[in-house]
Formats: sequence, C-alpha cells, structure tokens
Amino acid sequence: MYKHCASCGLKYEREVGYFYGAMYVSYGLQTLLVSICYFLNEYWWNLSSLTLVLIIIGSAAVLFPVTFRWSRIMWIAMFTSYDESYKGKAFRDEVK
Repeated sequence: MYKHCASCGLKYEREVGYFYGAMYVSYGLQTLLVSICYFLNEYWWNLSSLTLVLIIIGSAAVLFPVTFRWSRIMWIAMFTSYDESYKGKAFRDEVK
C-alpha cells in the first residue's frame, strides 16, 4: 500500500493500528457474501449443504483481496473528508 495518495497527498496510515477497524468492515462484507449465497440457495439454487459450503469458501477466498481493499477504503472514508483545497499540501508539508 502506498504511504500517500498520488492525487491529493493524504497520508493513509494515520497512526499505528489505524486500519484495525477495517477488519470489522471486512468481516461485515464477508458476512454479506455468505448471507447472499445462503438466500440464493434457499430460494433459487437448492444445492446440498456441502456444495453450498464449498461455494461459500471458494468465493470468500477468491474475493478476499477485493473485500480487504474495499474495507480499507470504507474505513478511511468514514473518517476522512475530501477537501479540494488540501490537494498536495500534506505530502509537501511532511517532506520539508
């Protein structure tokens, strides 16, 4: 992961352990995936339990990098607002 945003210069790592909360967001995204698979099976697919578990584990493993990145993006978006006038100032101030 980059240390700063290439567009606005925002420093991503605010403090040590800042993204620990993103684990909860990632958990929520994975839970949403499992819930969607369950309801699709319940009302449409009608697969056996073993097949459904294998589909859920496979899709969770394949989509883990996506949910990992999205959870970090969502976490930082909850605590950071975008300000056009801030563009590039943080990185320039830190380099001095």
